[in-house]
Amino acid sequence: TFGADPHPGRVKSLRIVATSGTGRTRTFEYTEGSWIDGAQFSGWAEGNWGQGPWGGRPGYQDGGDGEYRILQAQYGTAQHHVDVTQRLRELAKADQRFQLGNGTFGVDPDRGRVKQLRIHARDSDGRSRIFEYVEGSWVDGAQFSGWGSGEWGEGGNGDWGDDRPGPGYGAGLEIVSAEYGSGNQRIDVAQRLQDRSFKGRLNIKVDNEMAGGDPALGRPKQLWLVVRLNGRQQRRVLNEGQYLSLP
Repeated sequence: TFGADPHPGRVKSLRIVATSGTGRTRTFEYTEGSWIDGAQFSGWAEGNWGQGPWGGRPGYQDGGDGEYRILQAQYGTAQHHVDVTQRLRELAKADQRFQLGNGTFGVDPDRGRVKQLRIHARDSDGRSRIFEYVEGSWVDGAQFSGWGSGEWGEGGNGDWGDDRPGPGYGAGLEIVSAEYGSGNQRIDVAQRLQDRSFKGRLNIKVDNEMAGGDPALGRPKQLWLVVRLNGRQQRRVLNEGQYLSLP
């Protein structure tokens, strides 16, 4: 993403230091591998920001004055998910960011699959939006109104939501087949890659972590991939250590 590895071998974070309209400072932190959506930042698309210096210290102040009000929260996969609205209220009342995982909600609704937290919310104009957080990422409620009080959660429609890509996210992505390994020592990773896709996009490093294991110990591996983008099928072969970016 940034063309640099400032600390090889360590998990890194992106820290965005921002100020609200009232002048309060807050730090947003995204762990390596997380998805970033700039909806809560004013002027995001124009890039008209970045005027302030930062000394590198993590800052945090009470937030929750965002423009979106939470209706419902669900955790899991499209096939198996549970309502976690009440548990999210408890976490929000502490007004602290948290790392998403099965331990967060005390349940694993779909064992062996990468899960997501989906927050259904509505802005002041009545427009609905789904915020998605992949398992392992950090959740910060700054963009949600009333976050710290937990006074929200009037209920959504109970559906997992629409997986079709929204405006600006490109065409839908289907993983037709994917194998990772060396020679005849391969494992099927198609479902893992499909689970990691987000709104028709997939950006991931080809390595053992991606595959959930090492099918050929001590040997250089490859990813053999067949995908369907916008109805057209493509074939790709990537070496271990390369980055896969679709579309």
